[in-house]
Amino acid sequence: MFLWRRALTPSSLKKLEKRLDEVRRVGIESVINKWTRKRNVLEYSFQRPKFTYWVGYIGLRVFDDYFENVLAPSLKKEGWDYIILFNCGEDEILDGLCFCLYNNMLPTYEFLYKRANLFGHDAFLIKLRKTGVSMTINEWFNVDKIMEYLMTELEVENRDAEEEIEYLKHTLYQGRSYGSINWSHPIMRSRCLSELNERGYTIERYYSFDATVQNMDTPLEVVDGEVEAVEIKCSTSPGHQLHKYLNQFLHEEENILKHGIPLRLIYVHIIAFEKNRFKIDDRLLKG
Repeated sequence: MFLWRRALTPSSLKKLEKRLDEVRRVGIESVINKWTRKRNVLEYSFQRPKFTYWVGYIGLRVFDDYFENVLAPSLKKEGWDYIILFNCGEDEILDGLCFCLYNNMLPTYEFLYKRANLFGHDAFLIKLRKTGVSMTINEWFNVDKIMEYLMTELEVENRDAEEEIEYLKHTLYQGRSYGSINWSHPIMRSRCLSELNERGYTIERYYSFDATVQNMDTPLEVVDGEVEAVEIKCSTSPGHQLHKYLNQFLHEEENILKHGIPLRLIYVHIIAFEKNRFKIDDRLLKG
C-alpha cells in the first residue's frame, strides 16, 4: 500500500498555529461561526408513516431485550426447557414438524397438532419441554400410530388423515434442490442451536437458518410444548395503541383465542427515549 505524506511548510505551520491561538482565545464555537458560510436550522419531524414505523421498530427491539432478560428466565423457572422467540411468520417454519426439525428435535403428536391460524402476528413464543424420549425420524414416522391419533383423538376423517400422512412423508423424505446441489434429505438448521442448548432460550429470525443435510439415523429429542402468538404495540402516549388494538381484536369473528392459542399482548410505552426509559405492559390472554 502506498502512503503519501507531506510535511507542513513553515507558512502552513504558521497558519495552523494562528488558528489554534484563535480557538484558545475566543472558543471553538466562535471560530466555527466565523468560518460558516451557510447554515440552516429548523425544527423537523418525520412524516407520520415513517414515524409510526420507527416507533414500532423501537418497540420490537425493546421487547427482544425484555424477552432475553426478564420473560425467558421467568418461563424457565416455570419448568420449560426451551423457549424460542420467533419473529417471522413463514408458514413452513411455523409448521410444528418443520420447526422442531430445524431445531434438531421432534414433536410429540399432541404438540404437532397444537396449531391453528398462526399468521399475521408480530412474533411467536414457542415453549418446549423435554419428554425424556429420543427417536430417529424413521422411528417417529409410525404411520399406524399417527393415523390412530388423528382419527381417535382429533376425529379426523380417514381421507383427510391419509392426506396428512402424505404431507408428513413429503416433509420428512422428499428431496429438494438448492441451486446446483441436489440433496436427498435437505433440511434447514437453526444457527442458534448452541445458544439454545447453553441458555435454554434464544431469538430466531428469518435469516437464522442454513440449509444442511438431515441424518435420518440420528436420534433426536422428542419435545412437547405450547405456542403463543405475540402482538407488540408501541406508542409515546400511554394506552392509545393498546386500547385500539384490543377493541379491534375482540370484535374479530375469527381470532386465535377461539382456536385455543394464547395471545401475549405486549405494550411498550416510550417514556423518555433519550433517558432509556420505557414501560412494558405484558398481558397473556387466553380464551
